[in-house]
Formats: sequence, structure tokens, C-alpha cells
Amino acid sequence: PTQVELRKARQEKTEADKKTAAEQAEFQEDEEMGEAYNSGETSAFCDYVPYRLAGNKAFLEHPDPVTETSVLGAIRPPPITHKIIIPRGTIQEGRLTNVQLESIFYACQQHEKFLPDKRRRGFYMGDGPGVGKGRQVAGIMFENFLRGRKKAIWVSVSTDLKDDAKRDLMDIGAGAITLHNLKDYKMEQKLSGIKKLESGIFFCTYAMLVGEQKEKTEKGPKKEKGVKEEKVVKPEDPNKVSRLNQLKE
Repeated sequence: PTQVELRKARQEKTEADKKTAAEQAEFQEDEEMGEAYNSGETSAFCDYVPYRLAGNKAFLEHPDPVTETSVLGAIRPPPITHKIIIPRGTIQEGRLTNVQLESIFYACQQHEKFLPDKRRRGFYMGDGPGVGKGRQVAGIMFENFLRGRKKAIWVSVSTDLKDDAKRDLMDIGAGAITLHNLKDYKMEQKLSGIKKLESGIFFCTYAMLVGEQKEKTEKGPKKEKGVKEEKVVKPEDPNKVSRLNQLKE
């Protein structure tokens, strides 16, 4: 073997040894955490730390305390493989914290994959108050927008929250993305021919979706035809997701 081949072989062995050592350390840590929980040495809840981003000084730590159950805390999340293209300034200026970025990483990582029926995978985010779900969703839509998916649907409980959605987009540097209020368009109006609606985020309410489903049943397909494309759908209340699914018939 040549010197180049020997050097490459040594480098590969070193990397493999490092990976093995890291896996062993992680396994040992998991074992210790499991034993501590089973022995009653830990409480029911523990501080939440975005495991795969911990120690990375490039990401701002979340300012508010976040907790999770100790059982969930003993489970290691999968590796992060997605490379986000959200502008570096957004991250360096701390517009998105490490906890918020973790959700964006994992959501977009799922969006790179497809289900057996060829539909793009989704991501369920069940974070509690204080984490900043608005910014997380805005970040997910921003990342998808930068990757060429120019349409998204933001579903909320009230049209009054449109201003909050706009604020979240502006706060993370995505204020240039147009936020359309579907309330401004009649149910029977076809949206696909309106040029300014060729891209952007379409903001609507659950009540509007129910109304659209009613219109669809009584008079035929309606508004959703105009925004048909790859999109990020953001339901704020998991209990009302079924209403949104009615439009997918």
C-alpha cells in the first residue's frame, strides 16, 4: 500500500474508534440514568436539555426553564442529520434558541423523507407553554421556504392570531414571506388564478376549514384547490386536527 492509502486507513480507524468510544459512553450514561430512575434516586421530572445540541455554543440557550418526565429524559433522541439553511445571522443573534432549533432540525429532517404512499412525512410538535411554538413553526416554514417549498398553511383558532404569526416570522428574519389571510377571500373564489397567491403562507382558522368542508359538501370543491402544493400545515390545537383532515378526502 502507498503512503496515501496507509494514511487514509489510519484516519478511518481513528474515526471508527472515536465513534465506538462515543457509543459506549452514551450506552453507559443511559444505563446509569435507568438505574437511578429505577432505584428512586430521580424525581418524576427533570430539566430538559436538547441532547444533540447540548454544548454547542453557536446556539443560544433557551431563557426559560423547560422540563420533561424522567422516563422521557432517559431516552436519547435520534442523531441530527439535517443541515439547515436558515441564515446564520438568525442563529447568531439568538432569534431561535437551542430548544426551538431542535424542533426545526427534527421536523425538517422528517420532511426529507417520504411515506410508503409517496407523501412527505410530517412532524408532531407537542411542546408546552413557554417554549415558543410560534417561532418554532415560523422557523420550520422559513426553512421549507428557503428550500423551494413556497407555500404553507398556518391553521389557528382565531384570525386575531394572524398578527402573532406575522410577528413570529419577522422576529426570526422571515418577514419577507407574505402572510395571506384567507378570510379576505370568498369561499367560492378560485385562488389558483391569483398571481399574488402563488407563494406565501396562507393563514386560516379551524372554523374556516369547517365552513369550507360544508361548502365542499353542498356545492363542490372550494378554496383549498387554490393552495394545493407541498406545504407545512400547522394546527395549533391537536384536538381539532381531525377537522383539517376532512379536507384531504
